[in-house]
Amino acid sequence: MANLLTGPKRNLMALARTWWNQFSVTALQLLQANRAVCGFHLGYLEGEVELVSSVVARLLALYNQGHIKPHIDSVWPFEKVADAMKQMHEKKNVGKVLLVPGPEKEN
Repeated sequence: MANLLTGPKRNLMALARTWWNQFSVTALQLLQANRAVCGFHLGYLEGEVELVSSVVARLLALYNQGHIKPHIDSVWPFEKVADAMKQMHEKKNVGKVLLVPGPEKEN
């Protein structure tokens, strides 16, 4: 859905192209291929501190073991959050854009 907005104006061609190219699947297609579609809403986990903590701990363990390898596009200090957001808004990132606490490091 990020493709629906190009710069500050809505782009109707991008909207039409995105709508036309939307992934579509029927329940019968899923059943025949023995597949499933699942989703979740993190907002419902607000009071589930223990559950979320255990999941985050497991994810960190998988990361530390090298089983999860996120693609990091760039790392920004908090002072440059506006620049990091601009990079994402302009769709110049490929991968995750990270914000780190503390002052910017000298190269």
